[in-house]
Amino acid sequence: MTACFDGDKITVEDLFVKKRMRKRGIGRMAIEALASEFPIARIMELESLGSAEDFYRRIGFKCIAPATDECLSLWRKKLN
Repeated sequence: MTACFDGDKITVEDLFVKKRMRKRGIGRMAIEALASEFPIARIMELESLGSAEDFYRRIGFKCIAPATDECLSLWRKKLN
């Protein structure tokens, strides 16, 4: 995972879990651990590939801008 923190927002730049390691809660735990590292953060944002959108939806992210031919979809989750 690669992320940055700016004021009240955590931006996840990369989150990859190897296919053979998926469905074990690793991605969810990584997102939760990242959020706990920045307790003053109010939101988390990320851009997503279509193949990961269901995962982000399941863990509480909302799509705020759907994918286009030029851009990935943009997702946001409110924290605390």
